[in-house]
Amino acid sequence: MKTLKRFSIKLLALLLCIISSLSLFACTNKGDNTGGGGKPAGGGNDLGNLDLKGDSASNDANTLEIQIYNAGYGVKWLVDCATEFMAQNPDIKIVADNLDESVAVGNLLAAGPKNTTADLFIIGGDVNGLVAKGSQVLSGYDCILESLDEVYTAEVEGSTLIQKLDESISSAYLREVTLNGNLEEHYFAVPWTSGFGGIFYSQTLFTQAGLTGEPRTTDELQEYCVALKSNGTYPFIYSATDDYFQYCSWTWWAQYEGQEGLDNFYAGKTSATARPSASQSRNIFNQEGLREMFKVYEELLDPSKDWVYPYVESLAYTEAQAYYLLEQGAYGAMMPNGTWLENEMINSSANQSIGSILPMKTPVISALSDKMSYWAEDKNFTEASKTMSKATRQAYDAKLRALVDYADGVASRPAWATDADVALIVKSRAYEQAGVGSAMCIPIYATAKDAAKKFLKFLTTNKAMELYLAGTNGSAFPWSFDIKNWSGYNSLSAFAKRKFEIMENIVTIKTESAFPTYYIGGLRYDTGLKNSNFVITFGARNSERYNADQVITNAFNYYTEQRMGQLLQNSGLL
Repeated sequence: MKTLKRFSIKLLALLLCIISSLSLFACTNKGDNTGGGGKPAGGGNDLGNLDLKGDSASNDANTLEIQIYNAGYGVKWLVDCATEFMAQNPDIKIVADNLDESVAVGNLLAAGPKNTTADLFIIGGDVNGLVAKGSQVLSGYDCILESLDEVYTAEVEGSTLIQKLDESISSAYLREVTLNGNLEEHYFAVPWTSGFGGIFYSQTLFTQAGLTGEPRTTDELQEYCVALKSNGTYPFIYSATDDYFQYCSWTWWAQYEGQEGLDNFYAGKTSATARPSASQSRNIFNQEGLREMFKVYEELLDPSKDWVYPYVESLAYTEAQAYYLLEQGAYGAMMPNGTWLENEMINSSANQSIGSILPMKTPVISALSDKMSYWAEDKNFTEASKTMSKATRQAYDAKLRALVDYADGVASRPAWATDADVALIVKSRAYEQAGVGSAMCIPIYATAKDAAKKFLKFLTTNKAMELYLAGTNGSAFPWSFDIKNWSGYNSLSAFAKRKFEIMENIVTIKTESAFPTYYIGGLRYDTGLKNSNFVITFGARNSERYNADQVITNAFNYYTEQRMGQLLQNSGLL
């Protein structure tokens, strides 16, 4: 195998051990627009004394049956929380089982109460599609899921769950549904994971290349790539079959357009004042922020630059992650992934630690310069970059980096910066693709609804969060918690501490799963990509590689006036 050149016998043995372990626990954590949840993923499958072991649980009000996707976070946290909960509530028994990755949660719910006895599902995706389909999921039920308003509004340890969640997260779980002929709003799911997806880097390989700190802009990220490659290190490694680079797309898009730009896109509007229509809504793909985001990938993944490990299109996720964690310059200094990475690795191999790998605060898209007061071109960033000199582009980016330093609190405000400059960079720097996309939900026909709701409320307590932190090697729930005052904080790795540092001031982006045009209509911002895959589209080492303009043209051509009109109609916008 070409990718195993120059390994020592000891190193090869370690690699094979990691790959073997990872094959059991590889995380994808990606849902679909039907609300069926993502694939189950690693971090351990041992449910201990909760394990059903194939036995049927008592289908009564005091036996809480849970089915869980572990999504890279493992199940130890659930075992520990359930054990504590049962100690506090001896009248309730909890049993659990791992969800079969080949069966969508929607299918289990649609099987009805005679076939599905679970009282609580813990999944890695959203349930918006299930809520939207109403009686189409199961005849006789306006909604297949139990309302969780009581869980969100109950006061637990002095505050409600709504108060503990960032508004951008809680609003993403509030859904409209028609019940008994009336249009109502309810919460039907509770999130159970936090963290973010983005770029991770080897501090060791950065240091060897003479790099300090993290890149502040996407142009500076390219400069880091040049330095790494000059030092004999491939900047990136990943598996092209698992497109985790997708996570950055939301952040770069929101940095340029703001949440309002994403809201307009998914409302089929070309501007805040426009109205959706079959003919005009196709033009949402001409939104400048969308093109600027695609352009970042076009420049980063250009095969001619040789910044990506050559065999990524043949590597499985497990292999790519194993190579990366060896922190060998011949494989890659950076990897797109998620903050579950550390826990997944600890549980997949007893001797495998996260090493010097750290999460990176996603760099600010350099195209943002064209919105700043110092921009002197008569065209937007992409168009102006076609003719401007390298020195001019660097000068613009130097000012953007100065603004990022100010937003990060590590430098004073530049004398030339206007209030509008500062407001925009502070807003853009805060965005991160985080916090939304997991769900705990209760079937409407569950027999232990009250016990399930009581358990969900328990999970919002400080005790439960401490158990979750300890059981997931420093992962966290999405609701507020004073992590630095947790007794185990000092024992956390540098990886975990950097993750929490980044999370302190982020604003969660409301992405596609919150919009009916996606979970009902199927609208996708990545339609113009090859198989909705960024790294194959822009990084292919053959003639099939696309550029950003081709991706946008592909999407525009796909969404014909007839198709867009039907999508808007199905989504209730026409």
